[in-house]
Amino acid sequence: MKTQSTAIVASVSRLHRVFNRVIKRVLLGSGLTLEEAGVLMDLYTSADKDGFVPYAALRARSCAAFSRQIALLRKAKLVKSRRLCDGAAQGGRVSKTLIAVGLTEAGVARIESVHDRYCTACEKLLRDLAQEDQLALLQICTRLVYELEIPT
Repeated sequence: MKTQSTAIVASVSRLHRVFNRVIKRVLLGSGLTLEEAGVLMDLYTSADKDGFVPYAALRARSCAAFSRQIALLRKAKLVKSRRLCDGAAQGGRVSKTLIAVGLTEAGVARIESVHDRYCTACEKLLRDLAQEDQLALLQICTRLVYELEIPT
């Protein structure tokens, strides 16, 4: 028996697959994976005036997987990190909650064109949707993400 809730969730799932295809087109030629682009985009759009985002604010995904992603991006010289304060080190290591991550110049150069293509794709995708419908959709999506997000 198909309920309205089932139909809505199924539609969201189909929409997710469509969005992934759009994002893959946006990423063509960038040399970035979906995961790398996601991290770089978060840094590009969320950085403070000094270009950094607290590590804890970025960690919406699996902690271990996210840490590996940051390490790979640092090795590729696309991101950099700094201490947020002179907090106590634990066993010679600084707690990740005391670290902020930012883009290097190479990281900015790599993600800027992706960001521009992403913005263009979003505008094109929603161009025929009335402003009030766009706002309603944003509220619904934000609520769903908040409700479904698994704490890490």
